[in-house]
Amino acid sequence: MADLNVTTSGVIAANSNTVVSSGYSAAAINAGQVVYLNSSQQLAPAQASSSTQAASVVGIALDSALGANQLVTYASAGDVVLPTSGTVLTNGIEYILSANAGAIAPSTDAANPNFVTHLGLAVSPAVLRLNIMPVAAPR
Repeated sequence: MADLNVTTSGVIAANSNTVVSSGYSAAAINAGQVVYLNSSQQLAPAQASSSTQAASVVGIALDSALGANQLVTYASAGDVVLPTSGTVLTNGIEYILSANAGAIAPSTDAANPNFVTHLGLAVSPAVLRLNIMPVAAPR
């Protein structure tokens, strides 16, 4: 399997139980990307090849930022609609932070020397139930 190809339009909190927060961007962010808080407490796309980024994942961006210092909302828990193109979520499969910046991958794609951060389980072909566990343990 490959990283999810998330379509940025349509990424939303699936229901009122989704926990939503906000912060300012350190760089460009696309809706649907996994974000982490950097040392300046700004949001940026995370990648599993960095233990610091993998350990600091806070959620999935619900909107986009064209560059630094823009307000971005993100989901940190609960259900998120992730419309995709070419790939879909598979019910019951665990999804993790990818080695590619901001990307989401099925847990079966975890590879050395990346750091594993559990994001959640698919509950439908377009909904991921977030339960972020930033273990950042090497695989």
